[in-house]
Amino acid sequence: MKNKAGIEVFTSFGISYPEYEVITPQTKKSYTIRSLSVKEEESLKGSMVTPAKVARHLSEVLWSCMVKKPDGIKTFDDFISKTTMKDRDALLFGLYVSTYKDAQPFNVRCTNDECGFMNSVKINIEKGLSATFWDPDEVTNKETGAKRGSILDFRKEVPLKVFKGVVAVLRTPTIKDEIEVSESNTFASDEARNMQLALTMIDKFKIEPNEKLPNGDEILDRGNIYDAYNTLTPTDRKLIETAFEDFFNKYEIKVSSKVKCQRCGTMRDVEIDIAQQFFRTLFE
Repeated sequence: MKNKAGIEVFTSFGISYPEYEVITPQTKKSYTIRSLSVKEEESLKGSMVTPAKVARHLSEVLWSCMVKKPDGIKTFDDFISKTTMKDRDALLFGLYVSTYKDAQPFNVRCTNDECGFMNSVKINIEKGLSATFWDPDEVTNKETGAKRGSILDFRKEVPLKVFKGVVAVLRTPTIKDEIEVSESNTFASDEARNMQLALTMIDKFKIEPNEKLPNGDEILDRGNIYDAYNTLTPTDRKLIETAFEDFFNKYEIKVSSKVKCQRCGTMRDVEIDIAQQFFRTLFE
């Protein structure tokens, strides 16, 4: 298109981007995500240079690609503070499908020990999509009829077995939690930061009243929660991990398919890691 001065100026092709609607499994909100542009794709690639910023950059790209947002999500801060990490994975699925769909093959290794062939296969990820949704109306207390409500507000108390008198209070982490930990300068190593990311599922530790602490106590500081967790026994750690999986983490999307080995013919069920596949495709 030329302006009044006769100079050619590009505005757009006038064609809409491909879009995909996503219902998030934990907060049950509807979003419509459009495809990445080349500029956004390159920006996301550039963010990989600074690992501490990846969580923020990915969230900013998701935000910029949202064509329709649910009520209550008006600003970027609304988005990251009211969207769980499992919901973010679902949105990433929408971004992947709208941008790449079936353009890239999946690498799947044969499970036959005598074969081990790496298969490059096309998988219809939309057909293999399933989801387990959070039900806010599920009753948590049969005596009172209390319901779970929003997953963002729900807390699950887990009394420890070995460290009796200590209760781990669990929650579902949000994107904001991930960004804050990723960008924190308080961790000396990547290993410590990754552990702290995993521990965003713990809201706090409660210490019940005892002889030394007649009024009980609470551990709220993220650094102190990290230190306290590392003093637990494997038994109590497993108790926390199992409770988190049962009460929070199982509410998610999954992509699975049956794959036949191209060399030996062995059939296997495959679960696709969408985040891993997204970033692999991004750089191919």
